Amino acid sequence: MKKKMLIDIISYLEEFIYRNKNSHESILTLAHFYYLQGNKDNFFKNIDLFIKSSKNKNLGDLEKLYVNDESFEIVLQEELYSNIENNYKQNDWDEEFIEKCILFSKGLDEEYYLKPYFLCELLINNKKKEFEQAIISQIIEDYPSSKWELTGLNIYTKGLLKRSVMDFDSKEDKLSFLDKSKEDFIFFLTKYNADDRAQQNIFSFIDILKGEKLYDEVLKILARISDIVKGESAKLRIFYEMGIVYFLTGKKNKAIQIFSDFFANFETSRELLEIKFKAAIFLKEKGLYKNSYLIFKDIGERFKTSSWAILCSKNILEIARMFFDENDYKEAIFFLDEVLKLKNNRDDVSSALYFKAKSCENLAEDSFSYDEKKRFSKDADYLYKKIVKNYNDNHNILSNIPSKYLEEKKGKRLKLDLGYIFFVFIIIVITTFVLLKLI
Repeated sequence: MKKKMLIDIISYLEEFIYRNKNSHESILTLAHFYYLQGNKDNFFKNIDLFIKSSKNKNLGDLEKLYVNDESFEIVLQEELYSNIENNYKQNDWDEEFIEKCILFSKGLDEEYYLKPYFLCELLINNKKKEFEQAIISQIIEDYPSSKWELTGLNIYTKGLLKRSVMDFDSKEDKLSFLDKSKEDFIFFLTKYNADDRAQQNIFSFIDILKGEKLYDEVLKILARISDIVKGESAKLRIFYEMGIVYFLTGKKNKAIQIFSDFFANFETSRELLEIKFKAAIFLKEKGLYKNSYLIFKDIGERFKTSSWAILCSKNILEIARMFFDENDYKEAIFFLDEVLKLKNNRDDVSSALYFKAKSCENLAEDSFSYDEKKRFSKDADYLYKKIVKNYNDNHNILSNIPSKYLEEKKGKRLKLDLGYIFFVFIIIVITTFVLLKLI
């Protein structure tokens, strides 16, 4: 029975490769089945074909190992593992063929080098959930707590993510699928809680649930995994997701309280910057400007002159512009002063000086108090002069500054130039007179 199945598998793969000329992975699979059959010549023939077609030169030394070294199967399995992790591309194998392969692999000894690789291949190439469950169950049973189980669970959960965004016959079918799938993501994370792939896959699944507005389910999953995940980055991501969901469900105050924990419980490190920055952007988009500003300020102060700090400075400047455009000049000045304190970007500083000067000018016009008019006018005058003196390379800003400040600058430069010319002239006259005397 097994011999006949082996012949059928080889026959199918030969035909599949003939029809799909660029199917490098299937050439390698065919080579392994020839090895299993004991057909040495065809094994090496297909290994050579795979090397030529895929440019994977690492397999080139296998022929020497095959005859002379007991470590042949160990080396080959390592190459297979590397291939499935980094280079493998999905093949469109027939469902009937995959079903036959699942039956065939059940009878293979779990020590046989091809089996875990082949099971991972079947996971990648199949399109039916019932096949997936049968294959991943075999991997978990035969290779627990191994790199093959880790790889298999990653492939399996990625397959679930793809199915989650496909069309279903009904809304109920999709909800049922998502409900059953969540346990698989949690299982993967529970077994490999420090692995980036396990974390990324479950957060991608959470994004899909949010898209379906299944907010209660998201909160339940986040609560379950909060005690499972390792590392500050993952824990901070949980806080971030909770804050988003609370906001989307109308619990604004709870969302703000969650986001405040970004400061209370976590030191800002470069690894956490992206999550914190995303949280600040989210708050800014929802109109929670001061909460957003606090995160931007924290990042900007800790990582001065970095690209993150520059982005934070630009976002604080944008918040200031929003208040400026709404004629709330005092609030605008508050945020503009923060841009000036951070000094993370020269263009942002010159822009902040201009909008602060303009805000002071507008406040002077609007004020009823003589003292306030005088104070704001004096501030505006000082700021315009400062821009002309120190930021005359920013032509966009200079083009908006009142012309009297630019003329004043030119006048001063002209006076300086005339004084310098007169000084040089006197030096020349004195030098000439001394030389004539000496002659």
